[in-house]
Amino acid sequence: MTDIFFGSLISGKIFRIILALCTLVFFISLIHRDIQTDENWLGEQSYWFLQEGQVKLKSIPFILNWSEEFLVYHKGIIWIGAVTILVFGWSVYSLKIITLVFFLVSVYIILLLLRKYDTAVRFMALLLLITVPLMFLRSFEFRPEVFVMSFGLASYFFISKYFQFQSVKFLILSATLAALAFLCHLNGVIFCVSGFLILVFRSQFKNALVFGIICAPIASVYFWPLIYYNNLGEWWNNLRNWPSHSFSSQVDQGVWGFILKLITEHKRFFWGPEVIGISVLFLLSLITRLKYLWKNHSLIVLYLTINIVALALLGSHKASRYLVYHLPFMAVIISLALTSINKGKNLLVKYVFSAAILLELSFFFFQAYDTFEKKRNHSLIHRELSEHIEKNSSVIAPWNFIYNEIDNYDIYNFKTYEYLQEQRDEPFTALEILEDLNERQVDYLILNRIMKEERRNWFKGWDIPQNTFFKEVFRTNEYLILKRNG
Repeated sequence: MTDIFFGSLISGKIFRIILALCTLVFFISLIHRDIQTDENWLGEQSYWFLQEGQVKLKSIPFILNWSEEFLVYHKGIIWIGAVTILVFGWSVYSLKIITLVFFLVSVYIILLLLRKYDTAVRFMALLLLITVPLMFLRSFEFRPEVFVMSFGLASYFFISKYFQFQSVKFLILSATLAALAFLCHLNGVIFCVSGFLILVFRSQFKNALVFGIICAPIASVYFWPLIYYNNLGEWWNNLRNWPSHSFSSQVDQGVWGFILKLITEHKRFFWGPEVIGISVLFLLSLITRLKYLWKNHSLIVLYLTINIVALALLGSHKASRYLVYHLPFMAVIISLALTSINKGKNLLVKYVFSAAILLELSFFFFQAYDTFEKKRNHSLIHRELSEHIEKNSSVIAPWNFIYNEIDNYDIYNFKTYEYLQEQRDEPFTALEILEDLNERQVDYLILNRIMKEERRNWFKGWDIPQNTFFKEVFRTNEYLILKRNG
């Protein structure tokens, strides 16, 4: 019974039903998805780069001169964002869709990598990828991870082609794409490292040098503007004095810091439900089929191993979100392992894998449910709120208000006070913030339901202290708008 169920689960009728259902849920979930914080962060940077030729964060005006010039940014994704806005207009959906396009390109590359296997193997890898809750979210969020993943996966695809055909054009393409991954996020350096070292381990020393020589000038584009405008020192100062202590503490690390990062890398794989399912399947695949995988698929196993170690040592955070870089490789390896297991007769192994696959699917559907619960038509909501706010006035609001109102108001966001609060011994009070906003002549204040319900928010319960600075002008269950007196 276990044997029959396992076979159907990974390649039979049950598999086809699950694949169709999960794919349908994935695409339906895209409509009115919630806006993640970094989509505001990166979207605004892209907008001002297109409008004024410089990356800025005008909604955070009191931090490190960010409203005039923002130096620490992911150049590749900001350029992609600016071009997307230029072509399709200012909308969070334009930025989300370009991310989805890159994700679908990655899916296509996975299918190419597995094209010599039967359809079930290829689509099992696809199912494994889209049912990872982390990927389910990131595939439709304008953030660097999917862009880095796509360029990195394409780099691996072409270096595998190089080993197959020994054609230098594939080596050049691989190196170029690895460097582009770096430009989208500094963590993308892991693909430069992996490409170089995989050539070294295969005794291709001369070509490893060629790979590095191609990568270096393209990747160095990140630093050219900083050097040209003599901003490299200021860039480093921004990194070291980032207003969030959790970030700045990652910058200066000694040898022990690197050792600690390496021996704690497993935390990234088991951070939470968003990655546990795929990590369990990956670990089981290595435990039960490492000999088979190494014998038949050593290139991808070695490449991913180098990637994991490189990210452990060079990554900026021990955050699960960066596991996105590894997920396509993990999905391919797991699907190959499942094919081997299906041909075997070990019922215990099949039982354990069946349970692990069902665990992964349960995490996926829980995430899907949460995503559907958070759906909002933000463009419509913001348009309705704007009816109660005078055009061209200054507004402090939840950051996503920039979509699509950035042209109509001077918008500030509450992240400013989160950063300022980290520099204080005591948290702000609501009255202090209102007084400060009045002094800065901010005309309107928009509070949302999340701020109302957050336990540590300054305006918890929308409890507005008696003051002479602001008065209430609009209220619903979701939003409260205050207007400055005078």
